[in-house]
Amino acid sequence: IDDASTDGGEDSGAEFNDALATVTLAKDDYRTVHVAKILGLQNGDTLRAGVVRSPTEEGHLAGLITDDAPIQWLPEGKIKKAQPTKNSEPPGSLRIAIPPPPLTSLWSERNETRTAEEDRTTSN
Repeated sequence: IDDASTDGGEDSGAEFNDALATVTLAKDDYRTVHVAKILGLQNGDTLRAGVVRSPTEEGHLAGLITDDAPIQWLPEGKIKKAQPTKNSEPPGSLRIAIPPPPLTSLWSERNETRTAEEDRTTSN
Protein backbone atom coordinates (compact mmCIF):
# COMPACT_ATOMS: atom_id res chain seq x y z
CA ILE A 1 0.00 0.00 0.00
CA ASP A 2 1.54 3.24 -1.12
CA ASP A 3 0.58 6.44 0.74
CA ALA A 4 -1.58 4.54 3.22
CA SER A 5 -4.20 6.37 5.20
CA THR A 6 -5.64 5.38 8.53
CA ASP A 7 -9.21 6.16 7.50
CA GLY A 8 -11.41 3.08 7.75
CA GLY A 9 -13.88 4.65 5.32
CA GLU A 10 -17.64 4.60 5.34
CA ASP A 11 -19.68 1.40 5.06
CA SER A 12 -16.64 -0.67 6.03
CA GLY A 13 -16.72 -4.09 7.60
CA ALA A 14 -15.20 -4.66 11.03
CA GLU A 15 -11.82 -5.60 9.53
CA PHE A 16 -11.70 -2.17 7.87
CA ASN A 17 -12.81 -0.28 10.98
CA ASP A 18 -10.02 -1.92 13.02
CA ALA A 19 -7.40 -1.54 10.29
CA LEU A 20 -4.07 0.17 10.96
CA ALA A 21 -4.16 1.53 7.42
CA THR A 22 -6.39 1.36 4.35
CA VAL A 23 -6.02 2.34 0.72
CA THR A 24 -8.58 2.55 -2.07
CA LEU A 25 -7.24 1.82 -5.55
CA ALA A 26 -9.04 3.11 -8.65
CA LYS A 27 -10.89 0.71 -10.94
CA ASP A 28 -8.30 1.15 -13.70
CA ASP A 29 -5.25 0.86 -11.42
CA TYR A 30 -3.05 -2.03 -12.61
CA ARG A 31 -3.13 -3.55 -9.09
CA THR A 32 -6.94 -3.54 -9.06
CA VAL A 33 -7.03 -5.20 -12.49
CA HIS A 34 -4.50 -7.82 -11.31
CA VAL A 35 -6.58 -8.67 -8.21
CA ALA A 36 -9.70 -9.12 -10.37
CA LYS A 37 -8.30 -10.80 -13.51
CA ILE A 38 -5.36 -12.83 -12.24
CA LEU A 39 -6.12 -13.51 -8.57
CA GLY A 40 -9.93 -13.52 -8.92
CA LEU A 41 -10.45 -12.40 -5.33
CA GLN A 42 -13.88 -11.76 -3.81
CA ASN A 43 -14.95 -9.48 -0.94
CA GLY A 44 -13.37 -10.63 2.31
CA ASP A 45 -10.58 -12.61 0.63
CA THR A 46 -7.10 -11.71 1.78
CA LEU A 47 -3.85 -10.98 0.01
CA ARG A 48 -0.28 -10.01 0.86
CA ALA A 49 0.13 -6.27 1.25
CA GLY A 50 2.37 -3.80 2.96
CA VAL A 51 2.87 -0.11 3.62
CA VAL A 52 5.58 1.37 1.40
CA ARG A 53 5.39 4.87 2.82
CA SER A 54 3.01 6.70 5.08
CA PRO A 55 2.83 10.49 4.66
CA THR A 56 0.64 10.89 7.73
CA GLU A 57 1.80 11.25 11.30
CA GLU A 58 1.56 7.45 11.55
CA GLY A 59 4.85 7.15 9.64
CA HIS A 60 5.79 4.23 11.86
CA LEU A 61 3.59 2.03 9.62
CA ALA A 62 6.10 2.16 6.76
CA GLY A 63 7.53 -1.28 6.16
CA LEU A 64 4.58 -3.13 7.73
CA ILE A 65 3.71 -6.29 5.76
CA THR A 66 0.92 -8.82 6.22
CA ASP A 67 -0.34 -11.91 4.41
CA ASP A 68 -3.84 -11.29 5.75
CA ALA A 69 -4.92 -7.95 4.22
CA PRO A 70 -8.67 -8.18 3.51
CA ILE A 71 -10.09 -6.67 0.33
CA GLN A 72 -13.41 -4.98 -0.39
CA TRP A 73 -14.79 -4.25 -3.84
CA LEU A 74 -16.60 -0.90 -4.17
CA PRO A 75 -18.95 -1.22 -7.18
CA GLU A 76 -19.17 1.75 -9.53
CA GLY A 77 -21.52 2.86 -12.28
CA LYS A 78 -24.08 0.30 -13.48
CA ILE A 79 -22.40 -2.56 -11.63
CA LYS A 80 -24.22 -3.44 -8.42
CA LYS A 81 -22.43 -6.64 -7.32
CA ALA A 82 -19.26 -6.31 -5.27
CA GLN A 83 -17.35 -8.96 -7.20
CA PRO A 84 -15.37 -9.18 -10.45
CA THR A 85 -17.60 -9.31 -13.54
CA LYS A 86 -18.11 -12.43 -15.71
CA ASN A 87 -15.16 -11.40 -17.89
CA SER A 88 -13.04 -10.84 -14.74
CA GLU A 89 -13.10 -7.05 -14.97
CA PRO A 90 -12.99 -5.13 -11.67
CA PRO A 91 -16.49 -4.02 -10.58
CA GLY A 92 -15.06 -0.74 -9.31
CA SER A 93 -12.48 0.51 -6.86
CA LEU A 94 -10.65 -1.84 -4.54
CA ARG A 95 -10.14 -1.14 -0.83
CA ILE A 96 -7.32 -2.97 0.97
CA ALA A 97 -6.78 -2.91 4.74
CA ILE A 98 -3.71 -3.62 6.86
CA PRO A 99 -5.08 -5.32 9.98
CA PRO A 100 -3.48 -4.89 13.39
CA PRO A 101 -1.03 -7.65 14.28
CA PRO A 102 -2.40 -10.47 16.42
CA LEU A 103 -1.73 -10.21 20.13
CA THR A 104 0.71 -12.78 21.39
CA SER A 105 0.13 -14.63 24.64
CA LEU A 106 3.03 -12.70 26.20
CA TRP A 107 1.40 -9.40 25.21
CA SER A 108 -1.95 -10.57 26.59
CA GLU A 109 -0.36 -11.58 29.89
CA ARG A 110 1.33 -8.16 30.19
CA ASN A 111 -1.92 -6.33 29.52
CA GLU A 112 -3.81 -8.47 32.05
CA THR A 113 -1.14 -7.80 34.69
CA ARG A 114 -1.11 -4.08 33.95
CA THR A 115 -4.93 -3.90 34.06
CA ALA A 116 -5.03 -5.73 37.41
CA GLU A 117 -2.42 -3.32 38.82
CA GLU A 118 -4.37 -0.30 37.54
CA ASP A 119 -7.57 -1.66 39.11
CA ARG A 120 -5.85 -2.01 42.47
CA THR A 121 -4.40 1.50 42.23
CA THR A 122 -7.71 3.16 41.32
CA SER A 123 -9.73 1.27 43.95
CA ASN A 124 -7.56 2.59 46.80
